[in-house]
Amino acid sequence: MSAFLTIARPYAKALFMQALKNEQLELWTQALQVLSIVVQDPPARALLENPRYTEIQHQALLVELVRAVVGEDAQVLGNQLAAWVGILIQEKRWMLSPEIAILYHQLVMAHQGVVEVTVTSAFPLSQDHRDQFQKVLEKRLRSKVALQFAKDERLMGGAIIQMGNWVMDGSIRGKLIRLAKSLQA
Repeated sequence: MSAFLTIARPYAKALFMQALKNEQLELWTQALQVLSIVVQDPPARALLENPRYTEIQHQALLVELVRAVVGEDAQVLGNQLAAWVGILIQEKRWMLSPEIAILYHQLVMAHQGVVEVTVTSAFPLSQDHRDQFQKVLEKRLRSKVALQFAKDERLMGGAIIQMGNWVMDGSIRGKLIRLAKSLQA
């Protein structure tokens, strides 16, 4: 996966710079999400890997699918969308669309000053608790926060807060594991 991310990074960065310049960040986010889903779909992937079809046919297929899903907004991208998909097809990088989408999303969030945080708890959190997490994290990080919530019953209680590579484990399970390790030492 990291090798794919390394290869995908310049594509994501180039597209981000172009989208930023043209004020089309959201449109490209939508287009990349669709491309990402399409290239992971087994029947679509089989078509894209089929040598009977030309690169132009592959390009037309992907562009038409993006336009069909995104709708009228995709028309704004016009020839840029066709050119982008053409580059991915020609360079045999279309299968990296999911990684490009991930990296592009990270660049957009960083540009907007938004930090993505995942809070995993043993039980579903009430809206009040979610709002409290939002306020505390925004104050602590001095930034806008996009929160994702997940549930993992193995935690037994408490929560794990993850932001990029940084993790704070305040779960009961985590505390028990740390206690067991300290007793073994």
